[in-house]
Amino acid sequence: MAKDDWLRFRGAPELEIFSLHLDSLVCYMAHCANLKEIILKHPIYHIEHSGGWTPEVEKDRSLYNRLKKVQVPVMLIDELDSWIADMYKGKRPVIHNDKNWGLADEELKETVI
Repeated sequence: MAKDDWLRFRGAPELEIFSLHLDSLVCYMAHCANLKEIILKHPIYHIEHSGGWTPEVEKDRSLYNRLKKVQVPVMLIDELDSWIADMYKGKRPVIHNDKNWGLADEELKETVI
């Protein structure tokens, strides 16, 4: 995503939940903002992180059970669908982070070494 669009969206939603479906939410935000997708010519790789979602974990529900045990909220598909429907109805992306996103209120001291 272009930097200007990323800043306009205030980054990816920083929800206090497990990261499941957040990438999908960002894709729908981009779609509802009429951003155009460019297919890259070079391959893109995804690093599989242990402890996250995989098709195998989906089948045995172990990730959901583990998160429930430690009381970590998860966005379920029905909630994702509801946010997507809201964006389609409003014909615009739903921005989740406030205007202070990204340390906007912080003065970061720069030190040259």
